[in-house]
Amino acid sequence: MKYLKKIITKIFKIILLILIVGTAILNTVYSLEKTWDSTYILKIGQLMFYTEKTSVMEPNIKKQDLILIKKQEDYKVNDIIVFTQNGEIKVRRITGNNGNNIEDSYTAKGDKNFYNEPYEIHKTQIKGKVMKVYKNFAFLLRFAQSKVLLIINTILLSIIAYYRIKIKIRVNKKRKK
Repeated sequence: MKYLKKIITKIFKIILLILIVGTAILNTVYSLEKTWDSTYILKIGQLMFYTEKTSVMEPNIKKQDLILIKKQEDYKVNDIIVFTQNGEIKVRRITGNNGNNIEDSYTAKGDKNFYNEPYEIHKTQIKGKVMKVYKNFAFLLRFAQSKVLLIINTILLSIIAYYRIKIKIRVNKKRKK
């Protein structure tokens, strides 16, 4: 009877470990699934980070630059904004305000371009205003979007889960003595 109880306890612990590790892996995959999307904006609280994919904002913002974005109530001419247009995320400078009392809309252009974009940008499309540009730091966001980080995160969560179960087992053994 005692031997059977030990076997059942050991099987239960193994199943529990598998469930915890499996949950950690699924949680990691779920939380990072959008990171493989090229239009991904990393959000941390009210702050957002993005890397420009084109050279249209050069020389002010280059492809290697990490952009800090923050949502604003109002946007002004010469503000650099990040917005979505046809499923793509774009970075442009506001050149004009076409707003009325119902909804604000803006015209914008890239710093490298001579002409405004051929479309209006509605306030609902705007993700935020560029608050700071970190020169040559895009690799940080690319690392956050990489599968390497997913693997590291999964391994670390698995190690934490394993040692947490191991500690609980030791505590239970000491209580039985």
